[in-house]
Amino acid sequence: MTPEFLYRIANLLVLTDTTLQPPTANSPFATYLLILGLLLINLWLFMRLRSRRHRKAGEATSQERIERNKQLGGMRTDLEELMVEIEQMAKRLGA
Repeated sequence: MTPEFLYRIANLLVLTDTTLQPPTANSPFATYLLILGLLLINLWLFMRLRSRRHRKAGEATSQERIERNKQLGGMRTDLEELMVEIEQMAKRLGA
């Protein structure tokens, strides 16, 4: 793909003249290319910001983590007590 071919395609896409002049700072092609570049950069930044917000929304605060750990510890204690009671009941029934 030569630069002239790419320039012709770009001119067809933006509906400008199809002269084979190299793009200058005042050409419509350069203007459209600048706008396209800025739009792509903005899109990338917004997608990145959105993914960060989504990740942070799933994270728990320190207070929530402490509460969850307390609940897990309480559940573990309850399960251990239940296992002891089941073992004692099995011994009583087996005797």
